[in-house]
Amino acid sequence: MRNILVLSVMLFGVVFSSQAIKIDRTVFPNEIKVGGEIIVSVNVKKEGVEGFARLIETVPEGFKAEELNSATGNFIFENGKIRIIWLTMPEGDTYKAEYRLVHIGNTPGVMKLDGKFHYVNNDKRLEISLPPFDLIVKKVSVPKEIVRLEKPSNEVDAYKDSVSSPIFTEKMFVEIKDSVNITKTEVKDSIIIDNVKTEDLVKVDKIETKNEKIIDSNSELFFKVQLGAYSSEKPISVFGNLPDIHFVKVGNIYKYYSGKFTNEAEARAIIPKAKAKGFKGAFLVRFKDGKRI
Repeated sequence: MRNILVLSVMLFGVVFSSQAIKIDRTVFPNEIKVGGEIIVSVNVKKEGVEGFARLIETVPEGFKAEELNSATGNFIFENGKIRIIWLTMPEGDTYKAEYRLVHIGNTPGVMKLDGKFHYVNNDKRLEISLPPFDLIVKKVSVPKEIVRLEKPSNEVDAYKDSVSSPIFTEKMFVEIKDSVNITKTEVKDSIIIDNVKTEDLVKVDKIETKNEKIIDSNSELFFKVQLGAYSSEKPISVFGNLPDIHFVKVGNIYKYYSGKFTNEAEARAIIPKAKAKGFKGAFLVRFKDGKRI
């Protein structure tokens, strides 16, 4: 009798099942830097099941969640958990829910994303556990600071010992009868002299030390979405509301791009929008130092 009672409780409780519905979760990227973003997609294959369903994801500490696409469901994020609730699952054999995880902490490390999917089939509550996923957060490397000296108050002699150029010597102090103005004259070893009158002692307005490298904004890695390559220019209206449309001419070919992102996930989010506009071959392109890689 006791065994029958226990069996009855189990039938009306939560039943774990891998049948009827299949869940596939994709995470991109799985490795970010502190302050980065991650796109999570949960694909549901219903296989004829209808009715109530609920997705619960446990968000790692240091992240916040933002809704992207709940597929007609109700999105809730509170107390470190995401809940997407469907009173009735969307029509069709499959549907997809998406959300964004934004890292708002300061601590790097490996953090786990965990979740479960609940649904009802034949008056039974069923549950599917999503496999844990490791999110890797790396520390941001800080570039070395470039030191510049501006408007020194001492005479040029104060810098003479640190400069190897034979051009920069006492001869520069020779008195010249006529007044001559020198504007932005560039001297060996990257010494720049601004607005110098030879009637006075030479004063340095800006010094860039030898072997110093000025960082170009184009040296960073960034991402674009290539929409297509054409034999002629296209009107911007063809591309609808896709962001930052521009092209690069290579030979007789016009390559059209959308966006310029430093975050790969944001760039990839443009691809499905581009495909929905009819650009079926849209794909991600990376650039480094202003060159495609």
